[in-house]
Amino acid sequence: MLFLLPIQQRMYSGIAVLLSTRAGSVAMDREFGLSWDFVDLPVEAAQAALTAEIVAKVAKYEPRAQVQNVTYTVGDDGTLLPHVEVTINE
Repeated sequence: MLFLLPIQQRMYSGIAVLLSTRAGSVAMDREFGLSWDFVDLPVEAAQAALTAEIVAKVAKYEPRAQVQNVTYTVGDDGTLLPHVEVTINE
């Protein structure tokens, strides 16, 4: 049985996939996903680069959504975890 999610849930799921995919790993669309070029940057520079890329990729791949805010949690080991807030433009 096929279960279809409401459009907003599908959009949020698609954005989650986009933001958790490494750019270059999707065969037919090498730009899909996020670059890892920011990995060796200082935390502040990495946050700026990653935020810009998140906003640009969401705009490109899910134009019905708009990034409202990106905040970060930094782990003890320096791991950068983005928290992305989006709104759906209906």
